[in-house]
Amino acid sequence: MALLLRRSLFPQRFALCRVLSTDAPAMDEEFRTIDLYQRNTEERKMTRTNRTRQIRQKRADRMPVDQHWPSVWPVAASFKPSVVPLPVRQGVARKTSPPVAKEGNLELMKIPNFLHLTPPAIEAHCEALKKFCTKWPEALTDRRSKNWLTITTSDYLNAGPSIRDERARIVTLKLRLKALELDKHSREKLITILGERYNAKKDELVIVTDRCPLRRQNLEYSLFALTAAYHESWITEEWELTDRQEADMFEFTWEDSRSEKYAKEYASQAKNVSEKVIEEYGGALKQLKDQGDNIYNLDAYKKAVLALMNLKTPQSQTTVQ
Repeated sequence: MALLLRRSLFPQRFALCRVLSTDAPAMDEEFRTIDLYQRNTEERKMTRTNRTRQIRQKRADRMPVDQHWPSVWPVAASFKPSVVPLPVRQGVARKTSPPVAKEGNLELMKIPNFLHLTPPAIEAHCEALKKFCTKWPEALTDRRSKNWLTITTSDYLNAGPSIRDERARIVTLKLRLKALELDKHSREKLITILGERYNAKKDELVIVTDRCPLRRQNLEYSLFALTAAYHESWITEEWELTDRQEADMFEFTWEDSRSEKYAKEYASQAKNVSEKVIEEYGGALKQLKDQGDNIYNLDAYKKAVLALMNLKTPQSQTTVQ
């Protein structure tokens, strides 16, 4: 009973005694350790190689001189500094430093560019679209159709966040007056209606419209104004036939004028005044009133008056001191 109690009270001590005892039976085999990661016992020779990474050149640097540019920049796109072989600069520099280069330049990316609309590219597009175009009408091959109507518009390119410009809505229409079928009355009335829009030196009408907000509206308005003025010029009012005086005439008319009446009355009373002298006087007077007074017109009018009055031309006397 006492032996059992002693074993139960000291179980660890009893087990240790059996292990250290020389009388304990020897173990036949030992457990082998599992080597999950097989490692080479030989020492590795560490060889470090310096690998140099080759950086490829930019396309702009590798581009030949005779490169076909439309294949490089075929459509509209933002600016790419690695593609454009030009030393483009944009932006404000600080102090005395040069302007900002094209690499990493946001100012060049903001604005639109026209690198896809080079002359060779436009020529290629025209050649491709030529087969879809129709021939010029044969009825419009006369002299009147050669640059008789010109419509001019302008597009503006700004370095800003918006590509809108109010000046782009302005439309300028130029029309040669010879291209219109007009008689003397309608021509004078059309020029009177248009006023300062008629250019007498080039004999053309110039209509500039900028009232509407859109370019298309201004173009339609200018064509409407020209059409309305043309049809109005063919209308003859009653007052134009009765109340119109010589001062209202667009050009001076010698026939049936008061000047012709007075000249013929004077010629009938005077002597040796031929019809040729009266016609020369009428031509000089018409030239003076239509073209204005200058040294040539005044001299011609002076000679015609002296010939009409049968007076001698005064000779210039020079005194020598």
